[in-house]
Amino acid sequence: MKLILFALFMAGGCLLASAQSIVAPTPPATVEHDPAHPAESRENLLDIIHHLYLWYHDQSFFEPDSEIDEITVFFRTITRQLDADDHSQFAEIYFPEIELLVELKRSDYYLSEVDLRVQDKFFKIRRVERVRHLPAALKNHRQTTVNLGELRNWLAARAHRAPPLDDLMRERIRESLLDHQREEIKDASVAHVFYVSPFSAVSNEIWVLHQNTNHLLHFSADMDLSDPQRWNQFHLRLRIHSLDPSVVLSPHRDRSGRAELSKDFIGRALFNCVVLGNRIDVSPEQIQPLLNRAADD
Repeated sequence: MKLILFALFMAGGCLLASAQSIVAPTPPATVEHDPAHPAESRENLLDIIHHLYLWYHDQSFFEPDSEIDEITVFFRTITRQLDADDHSQFAEIYFPEIELLVELKRSDYYLSEVDLRVQDKFFKIRRVERVRHLPAALKNHRQTTVNLGELRNWLAARAHRAPPLDDLMRERIRESLLDHQREEIKDASVAHVFYVSPFSAVSNEIWVLHQNTNHLLHFSADMDLSDPQRWNQFHLRLRIHSLDPSVVLSPHRDRSGRAELSKDFIGRALFNCVVLGNRIDVSPEQIQPLLNRAADD
């Protein structure tokens, strides 16, 4: 209960931040039209903004008394050196008003070792970076705008908890969580509780709070995580983040000068997992067989 209250407190604190409005220069109109770009798909673009709203920004920018009635979006396609049979597409979007640069990918390649075609319908977010100043190369970007009234309606229509997980997806996630956390499970005589963040149409990652260990688990993969059939076909990347106050509040930083996870992001992650996400309970009867198999390995 304390952890849930902390999540609500931290998420509420995130809403106090205010975004600065930046007047962006208009790039030349000589850049060719690119129908494959996510900014050309209204649904894809609005889904990207919704994801940023949940994980990186807050609602202060969208208040009715905002001084602007639309946001500017700069975008371009990025060319990458790929294997001959890899037809994946890359792109980036820059939002000057909220100072976020977003790198995207739409996967399209074949995995011969598992006889599987990996093909995204939409562009997915790969990386989000806060950029305080306008990138110098905006002359290579195209430009569009999003009306704030339209955006508010889109966000309001999605202001609800994640739908319940079906039985197959719940089982896939439970198996994966136990497999990745078996070394952290010190007490198999009690139930273990996990909170899973909502799936996103524009992100191949989920965050999970393991309440017993006080860990945030970050799962990512080059696949659609909302498809339960894929969980046994792909290798999931995992990073474990401790929520111990001695770690979160430590003044020490990594080589880039940043803390591993900011308090603001932790607040958002806890809100998205606990309040918006799904809870998965794992009983001692389900835990013990896994621990027995791990001991035999």
